[in-house]
Amino acid sequence: MVMTPRTALLAAASLAAASLGAAPPPPASLTALIAAHCTDCHGADQQKAGLRLDTLGSDLHDETVLAQWQAVEDQLRRGDMPPPSRTQPTREEMAAVLADLRPRLEEAYTATLQQPASPVIRRLNRIELRNTLRDLLGLEQPMFRNLGIPKPEDANGDGSVSRHSDDPIREFPADESDHGFDTVGSRLVMSDFLLRLVMGAAEQCLDLATVTGPPPERQRMEFTAPIRTDGPAGLEGLARPFLQGYDVLMERYREPGAASNIGRLAPSAIAGKGVGTSAPWRIRIEVSAHHQQHPWGELIRSRQDEPMILGLHLINSRRGAFNEGNPDTFLLAQWPVPDDGQRHEFQFDTWIDAAWLPWLGWENAPCERGLTPEKLVARYRPEAHCPPPPADAPEATRNQYHQEMAHSLFSRGYEGPHLRIHRISLEPLPMSWPPQGHALIHGRQGTEPVSDILTAFASRAWRAPVEASAVARFTTLAETEIARGADRASALRTACTAILASPRFCYLQRPARPDHYQIASQLSYF
Repeated sequence: MVMTPRTALLAAASLAAASLGAAPPPPASLTALIAAHCTDCHGADQQKAGLRLDTLGSDLHDETVLAQWQAVEDQLRRGDMPPPSRTQPTREEMAAVLADLRPRLEEAYTATLQQPASPVIRRLNRIELRNTLRDLLGLEQPMFRNLGIPKPEDANGDGSVSRHSDDPIREFPADESDHGFDTVGSRLVMSDFLLRLVMGAAEQCLDLATVTGPPPERQRMEFTAPIRTDGPAGLEGLARPFLQGYDVLMERYREPGAASNIGRLAPSAIAGKGVGTSAPWRIRIEVSAHHQQHPWGELIRSRQDEPMILGLHLINSRRGAFNEGNPDTFLLAQWPVPDDGQRHEFQFDTWIDAAWLPWLGWENAPCERGLTPEKLVARYRPEAHCPPPPADAPEATRNQYHQEMAHSLFSRGYEGPHLRIHRISLEPLPMSWPPQGHALIHGRQGTEPVSDILTAFASRAWRAPVEASAVARFTTLAETEIARGADRASALRTACTAILASPRFCYLQRPARPDHYQIASQLSYF
C-alpha cells in the first residue's frame, strides 16, 4: 500500500490516541481462576446475578470495573464463591489471587481519593471542536455562528433532502450523552473513523484561513429611499408611491415557510449578490418610530405598551434571499426606537460574508393576515370608502379599486404604527492583512523558519507554550513534503493538520494539580 502523507498522519494519530489511558491486564492468577471456576455461571452463556467475568475489564479508573474486582475479592475472602457444589480452588491458588488483587485494589482506591471523580482526559465534542478551530484560526464565516448542528433540509424545494451545509462538522455523528450532557469524558471515545472526520474538519478550516493576494478593496455603500424597489405585498407595497424619502415597516415579517415576504427591508441594489467582499463592516441605520399608540387598535393589534423594536439580521442572498425556506438568516441586534418621530441612528460592527447582506425587521410589529387598505378605510374613514367591484370584474378594475383605497388611506397621512427607515449604510472596517489565521499557519511575512511557525502554531493549538523540540516531528514532516516537491503553503497546512489531529489538541487535560495554562483552558471550555 502506498503511504500518502494523510495516511501516515492518520496512522500516527490513531496510535497516539489509542495509547492514551491503556491499562495493564488483570493478574494471571485471577484470569486462570476465573477460567477454571467461574465462567460456567458468569460467562458468555449465563450471567448469574448480572455478573460476567470472562470479559472482566482491567481499567480500575472505571468505577464499574473497580466494583466488579471488589465483588470478586469479597466473595473469595468470605468463601462464598465458588459455591460448595462446584470444584474448589486450592488454598495456594486462592492465596495467590488475593495477594495479587489486594495491592491493585488499594492502589486504585488511593488514586480515586487523589483524583477528581471525572476522567482526567476527555476528547473535545464536535461543537467544542468547531468553536476551537474557529477561535484558533480567527474564522468569521457564517457557518461558525451557528451553535447547533446542521440538519437535513429540502434546500431546493423539490422534496430532495440534503445537508447543504459548509459546516466543518456536518458529517460528524452525534456525540453520546450522559444524563443530557455531551461533555462526559467516558462517553467521548475516539476511533479511526472519527479521527478522519477531525482531520477533514481541520483541513477545511486551514484552507478557509489561508488567503492569497493583496487585501480586498471595499467601498462605502449607502442606500436611501427607495431602499427596496421591488414589492412587497400588503400595506407596505401599496404605501410605496406615497412615501417621501423613506421606506416603511408596517407589519411583522413572516417566519420561513409563510407565504409572503412582507416586513423585511433590505437594499435591492445588493439583493441576490450580497456585499461582495467577505470582511468586517459597520452597519449604520437611520430610523424613526411613529404612532406607537394609535387609534386603530381594533384592526391593528400592535403592542402599544412597549417601544417598537428594530431588528438587524443577516441573510444569505445565494439561498434565495427572502424566498421561502431560506434557512441562512440570523438576528444580529435589536434596538428599541423612541416613539418621538425623530431620526435615531444605530450601528453594529460585524463580519459579513461576500454573499450575505443585512436586512431589517420590526420585531414586535403586528401580524394581521388579510389586512387591506379598504378594511382600514371602511372602518376609520368611511366617508372615503366605496364598495369593491364584483368578483368577476376585470383585473384592471379590481387593481384600480385597490389603488384608490390606498390613496384614501395613505395620502391623508397614515395613522397606524410604523417604522420609517431613512438610510442604511455599510462602511468598511479596518482588517489586518494577512488575517490572524493565515499568519498563524504561514507566518506574517511568509519567510519565517518552518520550525518557528509550527512551534507558535502548536503553542496556540495545544493551549500552552511548547518548545521547538516538541514539534520536531511536525517540522520534519513539512520539510519532507517540501523536498518531495510540495509548495511551502501546502506543506505547512499538512503539518498543521497533524498538530490538530494530535491528542494534545483533541483532548482536554484535567490533572490533579493543573498549571495556570490548564486552569485557563478548563475555564474557557466551561
